[in-house]
Parts: sequence; C-alpha cells; structure tokens
Amino acid sequence: MLYGPEQAMKHGKLLERMGKRKYDVFVDIGCGDGVLLSKVRHRSSLRVGLDFSPGMLEKARYVSEGGASLVRGDARHLPFRDRVADCVVSISLSDTGNIEALASEVARIARSDANVLLSMITPDGSLPTEFPGLRLLDRSLLSTRETLFVLSKTGRPMLKNEWSRMNEGR
Repeated sequence: MLYGPEQAMKHGKLLERMGKRKYDVFVDIGCGDGVLLSKVRHRSSLRVGLDFSPGMLEKARYVSEGGASLVRGDARHLPFRDRVADCVVSISLSDTGNIEALASEVARIARSDANVLLSMITPDGSLPTEFPGLRLLDRSLLSTRETLFVLSKTGRPMLKNEWSRMNEGR
C-alpha cells in the first residue's frame, strides 16, 4: 500500500520495455505481493514468482490470481534449470553488493533470446558497470535513486532494430 503508486509506475515502464512479445516462461525475482505477475498473465504461458519471504508469497498467491507458480528462494541461488526463461525481471534491487551473483544466476536461467530487465536502487548514485554473463543494452532512470537496466544474454550487443523486432513478438 505504501509504495503502490511508485511500484505501479515502475511496472508500467517495465511493461513498456518488454514490448508486445508473448513469453513462454516469465520469472519475477523478488516478486513481493505478485502484482507484476498479475499484470503479465495474458503475456506469458508460465509465470513464476520467486521471493524469500513466505508472507509475501502468501499475498502473491491471491494477488496473482492463482495462475502463477510461486517459489521461496534466494536470488543468488535460483532454483531453476539452465536456459529456461525467456523473460527475467527483478524490480527495486537494493543490495548492490550482490549484483554479480544475481546477474550470473539470471544469465544461467535465461534463454539466449531472453529479455532481462533489472531495476536497482542506488541512493549514492553509483551504478554497476558489470553484469556477469549479460550485456548491457540500455538503462533509464525510474526515479532519482533507481535505474532500470535492459540486458541481453547474447554474445554481442544487439542493434536497436534487432531489439525492436524481438519485442514486437515472435
């Protein structure tokens, strides 16, 4: 409730960056109350939310309208198979010290054509420069203290027209 309007704005920007593409497996790391999982219900065959808090997963069970698979786990050790997800998101990461571990795990579970969108809170303004296993395509401010990173698993930087085509659908 306290951060509802702020989260809604972040979700809107994230959904915009996802484009019109339909996803087979959408993974929300740190899914919290499941609102984002609910918003992508018509855009993904399988929605998976991961959170460390049992209380948040209980809320997500109701908010995500029962159609999402919910998993309790640690973002630094994702309990998923390699190359399973074609969209991986995480909003409002606050532990910048562990971005390397998270990026490495995201790269492991992401398919080669996956969209990867991570937003990070950086109160001191310092931004990560390395995302192990992922390539930075773009970044944009969500607020004065939070940045959205658009990443890819491909071995080379994607051209803008490739990024646009990928997001227009399969």
